[in-house]
Amino acid sequence: MSSGSWDSMTTEERQARVEAIRSGTRRYWDSLTSTGKQERRIRWRKSFDSSGVRNIFQSPEFAKQHKSSMEQYWLNLSPEERVNKSRLHSLATKRHLDSLTEEQKQIRAIRSSRGVRAYYSQLDSASRESSNQKRSTRMKEIWAELSSTDKEKWLRAWIHNEKVYEGKREFWASLPEEEKARRTQVRMNANRVNGPTELELWVNILLELLYPGLWDYNGLGDVNIVVGGKVPDFVRRDGVKQVIDVFGDYWHDTKEERRRRIHFESYGFDCIILWENDCLSRDTILAEVGGRILT
Repeated sequence: MSSGSWDSMTTEERQARVEAIRSGTRRYWDSLTSTGKQERRIRWRKSFDSSGVRNIFQSPEFAKQHKSSMEQYWLNLSPEERVNKSRLHSLATKRHLDSLTEEQKQIRAIRSSRGVRAYYSQLDSASRESSNQKRSTRMKEIWAELSSTDKEKWLRAWIHNEKVYEGKREFWASLPEEEKARRTQVRMNANRVNGPTELELWVNILLELLYPGLWDYNGLGDVNIVVGGKVPDFVRRDGVKQVIDVFGDYWHDTKEERRRRIHFESYGFDCIILWENDCLSRDTILAEVGGRILT
């Protein structure tokens, strides 16, 4: 491998250099104890903050430049290189997730959700609608380009790690009813104020792909459909009295499902409840929603 400057290297030499650095960093990190890793993280964060680098990364100019450079980078890759890099990234992510404890996984999920909400909280209604429309349009384009086999693989890719899923269910089942109610209310209030959850975003995409133009996201009350003080997650655009609520397995239980159904039915609305595990495949969505669409 050439020892020259980065600009003088070929693409293959650059990739080899990056991989060598990654391997060395990985070996060093694996050699540390848990305490050593935590101390290293703290030192890195302090250095990161004091140097002012964080402000650079958070600037709109950097975000725009980074997005442009990444788009150009991926455009220059061959289809085979893109697939290979995506596969390597997926494997690395899986290794990292498998190394976490259940508590660490819960913290990671909450932080990720907060990031989505923070993004939505800074948008006005027009920008939020524009963002949703762009996402929906792009997803339709991607979906149309996929083969039947690729579509199935794409949908399956979202399925949660089974061990993580079972861990969440067991933890939730161990909580007292009062704690379940408190956590559920806190989560619902936060969603109403700050934006849709990742699960709601995913269901929104799937509904638009499977039933174009039929459902509107109403989780923030943007569509202004409030039924007896309750805000359903999705409502029919054509005025039919039918709603969909999305329940995360970690935050809801079957008692809440019954209460929710009874409430909406008392106002003449048919209520479809989609649990998190219902949203893992196209077939389940088709069975739960498609089989109950009112005309």
